[in-house]
Amino acid sequence: MSPAQAPSGYWMAAAIDGKKIRAGRRAGKYILSPLQGGQYLTVHLGMTGKLLVGGTPAKHTHAIFTLDRGGVLLYDDQRQFGRILLSDSMPER
Repeated sequence: MSPAQAPSGYWMAAAIDGKKIRAGRRAGKYILSPLQGGQYLTVHLGMTGKLLVGGTPAKHTHAIFTLDRGGVLLYDDQRQFGRILLSDSMPER
């Protein structure tokens, strides 16, 4: 299944389980992160999306990433215009 087919959260969770984020850079409202193993995790923040290190999941938390040192990275998006994508190559903006 390709990322263009909007993989389910379960599919994506299984695909990135145990992989380390090697880097991260921001390009406008996009966060581009190459993963261990060659894939790319792309977060589009939309209008109201944000990534929060730590904290407690709330009403608008749509993804929770568990970090290797015990913390969490939360993706909150009140208006749900953002997206999280997984791809095999660096995505084009």
